[in-house]
Amino acid sequence: LPEVVVVKGEDHQTENRVSKLLRHEPFVRINPLVDTLLSIDDGVADQGLGGSDPGFGWFNMLKPDSYPATLKEVLVAFNSGSRGVASGAPFRIQVYRDPESNGPENGQRPDINIGVTANSPGNFERYTLPQQITIDQGSFFVGVVDPIFVADLPALIDQPGTVRPSGSRSFFTTDNGRTFQSVSQTFPGFGINPGSWMIRAVADVEAPQPVITRAFYRKNKLRIIGRNLNENTVVRINNQRVNVKPSFNNDEGKLTIKGTTQELNIRPSGQSNRLVVIVDGVASEAFEFTT
Repeated sequence: LPEVVVVKGEDHQTENRVSKLLRHEPFVRINPLVDTLLSIDDGVADQGLGGSDPGFGWFNMLKPDSYPATLKEVLVAFNSGSRGVASGAPFRIQVYRDPESNGPENGQRPDINIGVTANSPGNFERYTLPQQITIDQGSFFVGVVDPIFVADLPALIDQPGTVRPSGSRSFFTTDNGRTFQSVSQTFPGFGINPGSWMIRAVADVEAPQPVITRAFYRKNKLRIIGRNLNENTVVRINNQRVNVKPSFNNDEGKLTIKGTTQELNIRPSGQSNRLVVIVDGVASEAFEFTT
């Protein structure tokens, strides 16, 4: 912003310059970026898996809820079992843009291909990407390749994972990424339950706009029902912030605020009230309700 100097006195030209700098709009809607964890596992590994030759790799298709989305970090949990990964073992992290959400084509070159070291097998390790990639649709296809066969069973899998059908967003390669196979389609033929690899990612996405679908005030309780709400939602009624902290029911997507009409700035019965909620700096459209 330009520096504004308040001037007293008879310098009308200076006062006019200041007034021009201070022109403004009463309300500007913004969509701030928020870090979002992309994950299709429940955080508990059920089995260590691997290939029999160099070139085994395991990949997850990670789809953000909104776009554009910019990938920043990859998180991998390596197997620390007896046939797993020793600290200091080298791997390669590969990332593909996947606009169709169907996995890369055979022979497709990754958009990111970097060498990393497993430093704490058995835990999620974070790897900051040297360059960020952005998608406007589809998914990120994110995985790890063991090009020199450093471990029999380097990968960890969560069975059944958090997506359905189980294993439908997880893939593997046995030839350094020249071809890929689906976990959901291939594993049952080997007697292995499908699931999701323990691979996650962090992406910047625009914070989704909260939506109010219903609001009503009864027995000193204001209930707000909608989407994209959380326990940190700020509530404004008739252009004033409500200072009473709401409680949030995630299963029902409902906020509840206890207070009198005076405490909540609600107008007398029969008059319309203007309700706005703000989540992560993003305001909803105004919602009108009466008591």
